[in-house]
Amino acid sequence: MWIEAKKLAANKLKLKCIEDPRLRLDIGKVTDVVANDRKVAWGILYGLEPPPIDSVWQKIRERGWKVITTRRSTFTKKEKQVDHQMVADITALVSGCVFKGKIVMVSGDADMIPAISKSLQMKWSTEIWMWENGVSNSLKKLAAENPGLTSINILDSRLEEVTFTNFTFGAIKIPDTGSAIIKDIDFTPDETWQKKLGEKLSWPFQICMIGPEKFQNPVDFKDIILIFANAKAKDNKEFEKHHFDKSRRDVLNDFADITIFRFRFRCLVLISRKKHESQKHGNENLPAERQAN
Repeated sequence: MWIEAKKLAANKLKLKCIEDPRLRLDIGKVTDVVANDRKVAWGILYGLEPPPIDSVWQKIRERGWKVITTRRSTFTKKEKQVDHQMVADITALVSGCVFKGKIVMVSGDADMIPAISKSLQMKWSTEIWMWENGVSNSLKKLAAENPGLTSINILDSRLEEVTFTNFTFGAIKIPDTGSAIIKDIDFTPDETWQKKLGEKLSWPFQICMIGPEKFQNPVDFKDIILIFANAKAKDNKEFEKHHFDKSRRDVLNDFADITIFRFRFRCLVLISRKKHESQKHGNENLPAERQAN
């Protein structure tokens, strides 16, 4: 679900890459949308074994859902075991329950067909929720053949409702390439500014604020680093060789009062023109190492 959501987000934002790696699913909101104000008898979240910090899974458990995790295949890296577990559980439920009900699944994989077929045989109804491009043609065909008991609900229009974009760069080490530094900002880089710049650049980026809080260096207070995502371009061209310079020009055009301060190692450093002029006149008061920069 997450992979298809990243692709959908990239298309909606008109990015030049295939996926938006910053996109995150809000699983809680996904479950709310799928529940559609109905009382859920019980729910299960199936996923790959989480990292040591499984806060996402824990939040779902707090909602009363059961969480089943499995390991990704060592050889194929596929998630087949997740699908097989879902099929087995659905088959057991519809076969062993006297009362009829409704299965609501967030999956568009054709591997779900055996479970849905068994549900149909036992007169259970099934709802499928997924992104348009994530629903297999086999499932669409099955739903069309059983309109009374099987339905497909497309989530594309709910993308913003069930996801969020992580604009904050969380790694400790800033990459040496594919980044731009805007020095001495006099504005707040809020979400509106980030989205506006993102529309102009057409390439996903994250930001990291440089200041005394993190680096204990007052000289660099209120600088922004834009870290461009290492994503696969739709034209299959490498970002560093073909798209970075375009993004660099777009950043410059977006800041009329910004001039180049330093450009090396494919890392663009910008500084506000007004402050740049004041620094030139007062440069003799700076330490030698700062003058060298």
